[in-house]
Amino acid sequence: MGYVDDAFEKMRKAAEITKGEQTLAQKRHHRIRDTLDSKWDIDRSFLTGSYDRHTKIKPLEDVDIFAVIDPDGAQGHYRQEPPNRIISELVDCLDGEFNKVEADGMAVRISMSDDDGDATFELVPAFEHADAGYEAPDPDRGRWIRTDPEAHARLTADKNAECGQMWVPFVKMVKGWNRQAGLPVPQSFLIEVMALKLIHPPFGRYQDEVTTFLGNVIDRVYGPWLDPAGVGPDIDELLRANDREAMRSAAASAYAVAEEAVYLEDEGQERKAVEQWRELFGSRMPRP
Repeated sequence: MGYVDDAFEKMRKAAEITKGEQTLAQKRHHRIRDTLDSKWDIDRSFLTGSYDRHTKIKPLEDVDIFAVIDPDGAQGHYRQEPPNRIISELVDCLDGEFNKVEADGMAVRISMSDDDGDATFELVPAFEHADAGYEAPDPDRGRWIRTDPEAHARLTADKNAECGQMWVPFVKMVKGWNRQAGLPVPQSFLIEVMALKLIHPPFGRYQDEVTTFLGNVIDRVYGPWLDPAGVGPDIDELLRANDREAMRSAAASAYAVAEEAVYLEDEGQERKAVEQWRELFGSRMPRP
């Protein structure tokens, strides 16, 4: 294994969520669930989003929880009301139970502190849909939308298997670049949707796949990026023109750095190549 390959492998390993982190997330999820169950009629709740798809990056924060509401319970009427109503009522329901509770788009953001430190969760209330998946409130769109996080998880697992278990680490790397760059891609899930569409087996070296992906983002930034589950609105529906230009500009800058890093590696200057990659990934890429 070369110097650059070793650096990417160490970055991959460092990004893995540990058993201890998983156990702590589950423990905190149950605390939120128990609190919600004591106040609302909930059929079930489960951890979802990038945590469930194993594409969450460190630090482990804003873990998504889906709370499926009993349609025949006391909160069943919210499905017939504007989406902001249920979010507002859920904030009021949980206010005072945790350090901070606030509305955050489709979710209620819960900040908590315990003996293990600080944590944040994104709690999404939803109703089961008669056909498949769920309906969740979307105040930003001003309507309820369909979504299917379990289908998203299956698609992710399938793609990862097709790519020799390298797709999930790749997505984490791109998310790491996005965070290092100041979040030019404003939706973490959009990165996953792009990677589902743009990455195909056989999966090559991480450095080549990252470079190719960035180049494709430059060309495809205007989408549309459809819901992979085929039930919800376009993932990039709410992005404005200046959001897309910011994405394109950041991807173009990163692509130039990546191309130079690949060139340096091809020329045998592997240590310089790693330093070049660190411009994109920062300390997420340790020196071998």
